[in-house]
Amino acid sequence: LKLPVRMAAVAAPPVETAAEVVNRVDEELRAEMIECQAQIRRWTTEQKHSVDSLALDAQRTLEGDKENLAQKKEDLRAILYADEALQHSNQEQNAKLEQLRQELDALTAQESLLPLEHAKLNKALEQKRQLLVDREMALQQTQVGKDNKLAELNKGCTMYRNMLGLEFERVGDERLRLVMTSIDARAPSRAFSFMVYVDPTDRYHIEQCDPMVPELASLVEKLNQSNDFSAFVRGLRREFKKLCV
Repeated sequence: LKLPVRMAAVAAPPVETAAEVVNRVDEELRAEMIECQAQIRRWTTEQKHSVDSLALDAQRTLEGDKENLAQKKEDLRAILYADEALQHSNQEQNAKLEQLRQELDALTAQESLLPLEHAKLNKALEQKRQLLVDREMALQQTQVGKDNKLAELNKGCTMYRNMLGLEFERVGDERLRLVMTSIDARAPSRAFSFMVYVDPTDRYHIEQCDPMVPELASLVEKLNQSNDFSAFVRGLRREFKKLCV
């Protein structure tokens, strides 16, 4: 600490005691923890509202489209699954936050008992705060990655729509359903379809391939190796054509 310069008729400012420093740091940490919890609750509420809105839209569509009843039920199950996964994720985050809070309380208690360890404890507390920030950023980056993948899929589908008779629709937040026509020469309007999504590790997955083709697993493996979705669509179209011979 720098000692104040003695000056005539000027009183030296009061110096904080160790207990006062501990109390001030404790109040600052608790205020930051409350703010972090508030931000997470707001984020959780926004996500829950988004999922609720998707569930309502799926229900309305189900009532108005009897011909696609089976597909709409599948959409609703996917949304409920997403809601369950979100709730599970929130529970895990709350558990991690509670664990961090307990660790912070323990560190604060040690700081009040061991003034000489003040600098070391402050560093540990800063690391815990940074860990909270890093986890929030990781969640945001994961969502951005999924959005980018879906954007790439949309772009590829648009390029080949006219050439391959390809149509697509977004199912929920993470899946695309692709429908191809002009494949069966005897019935050009016959629909061949499949659903695709990308998991958190950036791997493609194919669901509900109709009709099923024997080489689907091999095509998906090549897709994950090359990351060339357009080539995958062309290859699957060729397999659909083989079924029409």
